[in-house]
Amino acid sequence: MKQMTFEAATMQLALKRIRDELGEDASILGTSRTASGVQVIVGIDEPDSMQPVEAPAQQPVARRQDTRPQFEQQRQARQPEPAFAQSQPDFAQHRSEQIRRHQEHGHQAQRPAAQPARWQGGNAGARHNDTTRHAGHSASSLNAQASAAQSEVLKEMQQQIVRLTEWMQLGSQRPEQRHPLAVKLSDMGFSTDYTDTVLKSALATSATGSSLSLEHLMKHIAGMIPTADFKVDEATGVYVFVGASGTGKTTTIAKMAALLAKAGRAGEVGILSVDRYRVGAAEQLRAYGRLMKITVDVVRPDESLGDALQRFSNKQLVLVDTAGLSPADPNAKAQFNELYQLEQSSAHVHTVLAVSATQHSKIVKSTYHYYSQLRPKVLMVTKVDEAAELGEVIELAIQNNLPITYYADGQSIINHLHKATGPSLIKQAYHRSRQLKTGDPMGRQNAI
Repeated sequence: MKQMTFEAATMQLALKRIRDELGEDASILGTSRTASGVQVIVGIDEPDSMQPVEAPAQQPVARRQDTRPQFEQQRQARQPEPAFAQSQPDFAQHRSEQIRRHQEHGHQAQRPAAQPARWQGGNAGARHNDTTRHAGHSASSLNAQASAAQSEVLKEMQQQIVRLTEWMQLGSQRPEQRHPLAVKLSDMGFSTDYTDTVLKSALATSATGSSLSLEHLMKHIAGMIPTADFKVDEATGVYVFVGASGTGKTTTIAKMAALLAKAGRAGEVGILSVDRYRVGAAEQLRAYGRLMKITVDVVRPDESLGDALQRFSNKQLVLVDTAGLSPADPNAKAQFNELYQLEQSSAHVHTVLAVSATQHSKIVKSTYHYYSQLRPKVLMVTKVDEAAELGEVIELAIQNNLPITYYADGQSIINHLHKATGPSLIKQAYHRSRQLKTGDPMGRQNAI
């Protein structure tokens, strides 16, 4: 069998070329898509002895009357156009050609199609009969294969249409034209730019041709959230908690100390307060320290943070509480410089950025940028139980690759600090948005 390759802009044009050049004896062996259209590989049987002979003389056949419009017949009689013009598609001629083929198909349906003798071997008559029978079988096979190939192309086009529709919805800024899942992410607090980006990346990982589901989207985002495991039994060094005023740093430190005390490390841990400006801040920590039997001290007005840490030289782990000062506060620069020098002085000093989930996205971003020079290692999210949205904090962690280690969702020192994981955070974000939208006063957490 001899194999030949045909390329054309569409499957119909490729099949026409095959029939025109090879007749109905060709069999389609395979099809593929190319940058310019389609490629079809066909095979045709070759007899062992193939001797071309001249076709028998035939009586002149009356030419069929040309049924095309007059202007089409005149156009065909004109001189050939330049090469660059011939390369452009002539849509009127293409339409006329379609009409002519349709008419010929009607005539052929009424009378058997004659197969001209191409090659003649030993017994021409017998071979002609075999060729006629083989042509009928090949024509049926060719049509079936062409139909299957066209079905595959149509199926792929339908899948592309589904994806194109969803992508067009992602780019729409009108609420009524937005993708339904884009609306859900907006309700969770994610920005429009991030929503469009994450939906497109989720679509790229979804099953081919299927519409994006909420479950797949939630899992996709959960896998993008960076998290870090604070090993309570092994953690050592100095952990400096920073953040805006009202974030809940002091309460979060008390919750961390409770975890360490529960692990039997109360004697190895110390708490140092640098908050010289908030009345009662140190007394609150001292009260917690007495309950958990953990040493608590305060930086004196006449000493530096580094000198105060020397008093905890016998401790394996020290938690440092700082004042949440606005950048406009006159004392903010002095505290920031002191923290910066401490962070640069030792590799055992780790900055922990505490962010409240109730804060506006602009405050969350400005807080991160202000403390980014201290190179925070991890992020702690507070007041999740009071938040309406959690998307801003999750988006901040993803975009800056800042791992979230814990999140707090209540006032209890013992029960309301949880290890952060991607699934738990995205689940919290989803249910907080649902609670706000449905007005659920109990905040029931239904499975996604």
